[in-house]
Parts: sequence; C-alpha cells; structure tokens
Amino acid sequence: MGSGIAELMGYFNGIKIDQLIGVRTLIVKILGTSLGVAASLAIGKEGPLAHIGAIVGHMVVHLPFSFTKYFQNEEFKRQVAAAGAAAGVSAAFGSPIGGSLFVFEISRPSTFWSFGLTWKIFFCSSISTFTLNILICIMKGEDLSITNAGLIKFGEYDENPYKLQDFPFFIILGIFGGLLGSFFIYVNFELNLIRKRYLNTKWKKVMETVALCTLTATVLFYTPNILSKSCISQDESSFDAEHIRYLCPEGMYNPMATFLFNPEGTVIKSFLSKKAVFSYETLLLFFLIWFSFTCITYGTAVPAGLFLPGILIGCSLGRVLGLFIENYIVQEIHPSTYAIIGAASTLAGYSRLSFSLAVIMLETTENVNLFLPIIFALFVSFATGGIFNKSMYVGAVQFKNFPFLNEKVPMCNELITAEQIMSMPVQTLEHKSSVKQIHSILMRNKFDGFPIINQNY
Repeated sequence: MGSGIAELMGYFNGIKIDQLIGVRTLIVKILGTSLGVAASLAIGKEGPLAHIGAIVGHMVVHLPFSFTKYFQNEEFKRQVAAAGAAAGVSAAFGSPIGGSLFVFEISRPSTFWSFGLTWKIFFCSSISTFTLNILICIMKGEDLSITNAGLIKFGEYDENPYKLQDFPFFIILGIFGGLLGSFFIYVNFELNLIRKRYLNTKWKKVMETVALCTLTATVLFYTPNILSKSCISQDESSFDAEHIRYLCPEGMYNPMATFLFNPEGTVIKSFLSKKAVFSYETLLLFFLIWFSFTCITYGTAVPAGLFLPGILIGCSLGRVLGLFIENYIVQEIHPSTYAIIGAASTLAGYSRLSFSLAVIMLETTENVNLFLPIIFALFVSFATGGIFNKSMYVGAVQFKNFPFLNEKVPMCNELITAEQIMSMPVQTLEHKSSVKQIHSILMRNKFDGFPIINQNY
C-alpha cells in the first residue's frame, strides 16, 4: 500500500519490516507501478522508484561473489538501500543532489548516516541519472547525450520568470498549498481508516482496485463531454502534448480531453508552456478530478507515489491564480511560473519536505532564478500545513504502527529517567564484549535488547 516511503523511513530508523526487501516485493512493485500508471490511475511512479531502488541496492550485497559476505551486515545493508533509494528518485527527476537529500531527510534520525556516506550516495545518484539518459537516447535512436536527464523535466523558462510584484501572490499560493495539503492528509487518513476496518481480506482489496480502475476510466473518458463546446483551434494553442479532438470539429481540439488523455509528464509540460491556452472551467475541473482521485487512490493495494499527482494539482492551482491575476490585476506576468510555484506549494503542503524538495524542484526546472520564489512558497506552505497536522509520511508511519524513534523526546516523557522504566538488576553489555559473554546473556534472558556501556566515558 502506498509508495513505500513510510516503510523506508522505518527501515532506515532501525525497524525490521517483514517483506519490505525481497525479490517478490521487487516484482510486485515494478508490475504494480507500471500497470497502475498505464491504467491512468491518479498515482505517480517516483515514490515506488525509491522503494525499488532500495531493494536493488539491498540485493547487490547478496550477489554470488566471495567478497560480498564481508558486507552482509545490517549497517551496510541500510547504507546501500539508502543509495538505491536515492538513485531511484534521482532517475525520476534527473536530480542527483535532490535525490540524495531526499533520502537523508526521510531517514532522520539515523545512526548509519555519515559525511562519507553522503558523497557515496551522491555519486550513486549521479551514475543513475547518467545511465538513464544513455538508455533514453538509445531507445529514441538519438546520439548519446548526458544533458536533460530524468524521466520528468519541466521544460524551458524565461531568463526573468518573475518580478518583485509577484511575491505576494507566491505567498498566497504557499498558503493555499499548505491548506490543500493538510486537507488532503485528513481526507486520505479517514478513507484509510475505513479501508482498514472493512477491506480486511486480499480479495476485498483486489475488488476495490478493480472498481477504482473502472471508475477512473469512466470519469476520465466522459468528463470532456461536460466541456464539449469548449473547442480550441490547434493554431491558437501550441504545446508538446498530442491534441485530442474528441467531439470537436476538424482542426480543433478539446482541452479537457487533451489534458486527461495524455501522459502525466506531457500534461505537466503543457501547463508550463507559454503558448498553451487555458480557461477557468478546464483548470478547475481538472483540479477537482485529480485532487479527488488522488485522495481516493492513495492507500489502495497499488504501489502509488504522490509527487506527480501533487505537481499536476499544484500546476492547475497555480494556473488558475495566474489567469485571474493576468485578467484582473497585473497583465505582465508569467503564468508558467505560477504553475511551478503552485506545484512546489502543494508538494510541501502534504510531504513537509524542506531542502530536498526545493533542490528537486530547482534541478527539475533547470532554472536557478526560480529558486528564491520556490523557497519562499515552500516554507509558507510548510508552516501553514504544519498548523493542522503532521506530514503524510509521518502520518503513514503512525498509521502502520511502526515503532519509529523520533529526534525529540515526547513532552509526556521528558521527565522520565531510564531508572524508572528498567527492571532490576540491569542486564548490560560492555562496549567490547566477547562472543561468550553475548551468548551467555542471551541464554539467561527472554528479551534481546540490552544497553551497551563503556567504562571510558
């Protein structure tokens, strides 16, 4: 269920989770993600890619070579799993720095992370991005290139994509993104409580997925009928997506059908195109469909990420605000900038990621000029959403009852000492203990967690 990010957070925190790593999990994750995206479900592939990368990294340690046995310990397994997860995110966005920071941010607090590990993970992420771009060039029959890597790129921007007068509107977008993200977390959490209560067998989960696929396909196919008269000439609007005629006359296209029937990455580029033509009806209906179906879909028995849906929802939200400002307040604006700020605000609203999300958005847009407004809106959204609830990932960890170790001691436990909760006599291990001592203490006790003491401190 979900993208696997919550499970990775628990694993990096030191929790052993059954069936998190394994060949069967890898196969199910790859097939489930591929089929879910192909079925046009309101999901993304970026979160599952992180989980897939972690599994591949973990499996590297068990390759049939004699030297790999020296690396088959829990600490090193977590290190290579972290490198694999970072490689997966980096391949999705063409963002090696952002992928590395993303894994660092979701793994806090951890005992295995170090400065040396950081550059190793960054190197792994860079190789992943490079390899993906080479494979894409081979697939397209193009000359080998190492530029514009990544499964998702947001296209090109102007050299001056915003002005100082735009910043108040960026703050408004950040507030909207935070409110939207917190509302999404609340609705999705309530729906998952219902699932947990009633969908208690595998067949019920399968039937829910089948019903959801049927509902999604039906709604996406018939929704353009609502705006069947909103046909636009293909000469008036130019973008990378394939123009879908639907029921429009020859030489015209239905914008709603175009945005619903094209792949997610292509639709994002259309939202960010300077030559695309939008209407309030198209944007608001697209926003409503994607937000509703993302709330419903995330939590089903399908590997599902939230990055792409969040970007699409945020782009439509930013375009609505940009269109309103352009029509009634200031005409000289860049609507594509509002789209990308809306995407960053929405993502921050439910993920509550900070520096990693900012760097991912920066590397994906490939425009350093957008960094300041992205940071601005991101932290406004982060603060606004934090007023109402915790992040989607932290909520998922709590929902799945993982014994997650936080950085800060809960307020109710601040005054409790170790002496008050430990049994007497205390069973301890020395910092350097022999195998005989470890075996002896394990045989004398039914539990297997012992404090380690060091006489030198």
